[in-house]
Amino acid sequence: MLSNIKEIVHRYRPGFIIRLKTEDFLVLETKGQDSDQDKTKRTFLDEWVKAMNEASGFGKWSWAVSTKPGGVVGILARAAAVQRSAALSKV
Repeated sequence: MLSNIKEIVHRYRPGFIIRLKTEDFLVLETKGQDSDQDKTKRTFLDEWVKAMNEASGFGKWSWAVSTKPGGVVGILARAAAVQRSAALSKV
């Protein structure tokens, strides 16, 4: 992914791309501190995820950021709950 920060194009690689059992994808970022540059990256990440979801054939994408080590557990639990909900709605 590319992002434009202060008129300079940067290559952005997310921390983790997680493929869920539903074949959906979760882009997970972990940050100790939140900088203005991180906020700009998330703006571009949000646009990229929206574009992936609007295009066909790439699955459903979402993203999340954890600023605390324990936050990752909650993010993954929510992703699992969404998976269970989606699986139940297909029955």
